[in-house]
Amino acid sequence: MNIYKNKYIKNVIVMLFFVFSTTLGFAQETIVKGKITDSEGGLPGVNVIVKGTSGGTITDMDGNYEVKAPADGTLVFSFVGFETTEVNIKGRKTVDIQLEQDAIEMEELVVVGYGTQKKRDLTGAISSVNSEDIMRNTPTDVANALQGKVSGVEVISDSGEPGAGSRIRIRGTSTFTTEGASPLFIVDGMEIESIDAINPQDIESMEVLKDAASASIYGSKSANGVIIITTKKGAKGKPRISVNYKLRASEIAHQIPQINTQQSFDLDALRNFYKGKTPSSVADSLNPVNNNDFNYQDLLHRRAWTHQLDMSIAGGNDKLSYYMSVGYLDEQGIYIKTFNKRLSSRVNVDYAATDKLKIGTRVAMGVTKANPQSSTSRDYLRRSPYWSVIDPDGEYTAYVSSRPNPVAWANLYKNDRTSYDFNVYNYLEYDIIEGLQFKSTIAGSLTAVKMDQFRPALLTTSFKTSSMNEALLNTGWTHEDLLTYRKNIKDHSFNSLLGFSMQERRRESVKLDVEDNLTEAMQISTGFQTVDFNNTKATDSRYRMSSFFARVNYSYKSRYLLTANIRRDGSSRFGINNRWGNFPSVSAGWRFSDESFMDWTNDLLTDGKFRASFGITGNQAASNFASLALYSTDYYSDQVGFYAKQLGNPLLGWETTQQMNYGLDLTLLDGRVILIADYYNKKTNDILYNINIPQTTGFKSLYQNVGDVENKGIEFSLTTVNIKRADFKWKTTINFSKNNNIVTSVPGGEINDAVYTLRDGWTIGTMFGYKAVEIFPWDESNAFTPEGQQLTPVFDSNERFMDQYLLNGEEYTGEVKQILFSNKKTPFKGGDVHWEDVNNDGIIDSDDRTIIGNGQPDFFGSFVSEIEWKRFTLSAIFNYSFGGDVYNYTEWRRSSMRYGNDKPSPILVAKAWKAPGDVAEFYALNTGGTVNNPRPNNSLFVEDGSYIRLQTLRLGYDLPSSVTSKLRLGAVSAYVIARNFFTWTNYSGWDPEVNTRNSVFAIGYDEHSYPRSKDVIFGLNINF
Repeated sequence: MNIYKNKYIKNVIVMLFFVFSTTLGFAQETIVKGKITDSEGGLPGVNVIVKGTSGGTITDMDGNYEVKAPADGTLVFSFVGFETTEVNIKGRKTVDIQLEQDAIEMEELVVVGYGTQKKRDLTGAISSVNSEDIMRNTPTDVANALQGKVSGVEVISDSGEPGAGSRIRIRGTSTFTTEGASPLFIVDGMEIESIDAINPQDIESMEVLKDAASASIYGSKSANGVIIITTKKGAKGKPRISVNYKLRASEIAHQIPQINTQQSFDLDALRNFYKGKTPSSVADSLNPVNNNDFNYQDLLHRRAWTHQLDMSIAGGNDKLSYYMSVGYLDEQGIYIKTFNKRLSSRVNVDYAATDKLKIGTRVAMGVTKANPQSSTSRDYLRRSPYWSVIDPDGEYTAYVSSRPNPVAWANLYKNDRTSYDFNVYNYLEYDIIEGLQFKSTIAGSLTAVKMDQFRPALLTTSFKTSSMNEALLNTGWTHEDLLTYRKNIKDHSFNSLLGFSMQERRRESVKLDVEDNLTEAMQISTGFQTVDFNNTKATDSRYRMSSFFARVNYSYKSRYLLTANIRRDGSSRFGINNRWGNFPSVSAGWRFSDESFMDWTNDLLTDGKFRASFGITGNQAASNFASLALYSTDYYSDQVGFYAKQLGNPLLGWETTQQMNYGLDLTLLDGRVILIADYYNKKTNDILYNINIPQTTGFKSLYQNVGDVENKGIEFSLTTVNIKRADFKWKTTINFSKNNNIVTSVPGGEINDAVYTLRDGWTIGTMFGYKAVEIFPWDESNAFTPEGQQLTPVFDSNERFMDQYLLNGEEYTGEVKQILFSNKKTPFKGGDVHWEDVNNDGIIDSDDRTIIGNGQPDFFGSFVSEIEWKRFTLSAIFNYSFGGDVYNYTEWRRSSMRYGNDKPSPILVAKAWKAPGDVAEFYALNTGGTVNNPRPNNSLFVEDGSYIRLQTLRLGYDLPSSVTSKLRLGAVSAYVIARNFFTWTNYSGWDPEVNTRNSVFAIGYDEHSYPRSKDVIFGLNINF
């Protein structure tokens, strides 16, 4: 009995001990490690949450994680685009899982007008750029982020100046005004006029709507394409904190040859010889003003440093998601005293108030301050290198021989520009019934710009100070109501949209321009003696629009696709009879890869689709009161009065563009090869342009619907995964674009802008002027037959003319004629330019101007290579452009030597004609001679602007989780970038990618441009 009792007690004790021990084991926390993968490998950024608590972590760059959790707890793994997975730990120390893509999210979505659509179901020409592609180039602005990423989109950065804007052209130029040639920008559903204040770090994706079928839902503003920018949002899970820092060192990419002091003295002596003066009539080198040898590029350029810091926090739960960021950019320019500083902030919040009601807001704020370089200070290459910039007493020298001191201009001229941007967008979504949703939005924008300029007396020829202060205020609001309905019936899918929109934009300005300020201590327009009444004024301008629009999408098994759009816009800018315009479109797609007769291609063809579309889009790029009769004020003899400034045009209406698009999408070998190709033909009619009218009307110009332009071309993007292994991957992408532009109708028969001329049948960007054939070696080289064939003079061994000419190697005994200057008296001589006599009348005048070049490239594109090896990434981005010309106005300006102290390039001096018999590339350096050799708009300064540029070479490294976990960090990556280090080109200027003239006609015009820099960038990304 005792034995039995003892055994019973013993068993109870053992059982209780076992239960107690097990309970303690489950109650204890343990360290759980693991790796989260998808079908391609480690998955970074996955939320790992201990269920029922707020504790958790996120996976590192390799998908590894480490978290404290109860031994009997449950881990919840969630990531955007994948199914949320719960796993019971069951006392394990290691939990590895592979996440499966969400059935809905597996279909990649693309943002389209007023919604999203499955990428595989697109019927229009839409290209998408994600945040990873954007940040690979570490851009400081949105235009730079887009450059080279999308076929059919040309991004030209006008200069290398910090904060300088860029021209974005989608499928060529279709209009005659600069403001009407840019695409429409939509940011989080809100239309904005400028993208300069947007921090690229905040962008989740950019979609480019290139064809009319995609863009026509935006109607009157979409003729030049649409760029939709979507900023980042929060996601369910633990807050994610991200810190990114970049340090950039920049130097001038290369210098332009500049004449030195000895070469300058030799040139002065040669020019004096031409003028009949003694060679000693040169500048006195003992004079302190002339006792120098400056390379102005060394004086005016520097090594510049740029700091960029971006921080963000994102997170959310079942009801609320949020994303907040702040970014600071401090960018020095390589030209002294120039800079661009930007402080930006963004808050994105979405809240599910109920199961049916969702509200949200997008708030963006920014302050930008810049000090652009003045155009006067850039004109330094023709200044004599021996002229002083600082007097012996240490003060800056003033003008020398009517030439400004560029160093004084750079340091003393005040040219500040400060911009304040505020944008807010609010929305409300309500699910009425299943599939039927109502959305209402209200958006507002405000941009305030303050410009302050001040010129000390030293920088003026009159030795009087001058200043200008201007304040601009741009405001706008937009309200939209949308009703969408989605319905699936077996294999049939319907998606419809009905919407209404109204908006207003207003621009106000106040400007004060004065001279002879009382003191330079106060660099503002106060205490002045003289007012420039023509530039001192206040303005107020606005316009309004109302719109109705609708869209229907139909899909059968995602095999047969159809989309139809219609939009009706009314604008206050147009005449009362033409205020409203209609913009319809239709597009269709056929996924032929899903047909049964294509089964034999299954091993090769993953997906294949044909696309076709036609649509009409509009442009309202006229002044706000273009159709109205306007009055203005003016001053005459200190008297002010009103005058009729503009004739009214009640017939003024919409500029419209019709576009056809045919596309092919191919995916081969399970995504190893992806080809997207398009052919388009778009015709723009009734172009809005302010044309000149006879002055007998009492007016200079009138806005009318005149002119037609046609653009047609091809574009394709080819992406291939060349190698795909467990620890090594190599992917390449080629973008190619070719656009042919022709103007079929020109208002007034001709438009002229500097070297550019436009006529019927010509291309926008056509350069028109005098075409150089050669430099006449001898006076006797100016000899021609009556039919215009050039003769060859014969000389003896002592270079004496034998009064004999040859024609095609045979002695010529017929009549000899000479080409004459436009005065019909003076013949061209040795050292003069032999201009092409287009009309063969023996006289070189304006009738002999001809096409001498074109700024538009024959084709352009990019090549991107991306290599991943273990924790290293290596990417290279090449941009290329071929066939476009550049008119080097900078070189013409200093080489024209229209003033005695102008100094040309030493290359021109070396290649110039100097003595009879010289076979030279440039004319004699005799300040133009008597026949105007350095005449403007000539082919000697038209250069090939083709180039290949290694835009970005990036090497990155992701720290292993074994290191980051000890530091209690998430994913950490570091990288180094070399940018713009190599450009292969024959262009002699700063850079062939240039356009300094604010005109759609002036493509490839280089007038004292800001040099481009080459950069080394160090970056560090840390996630918590």
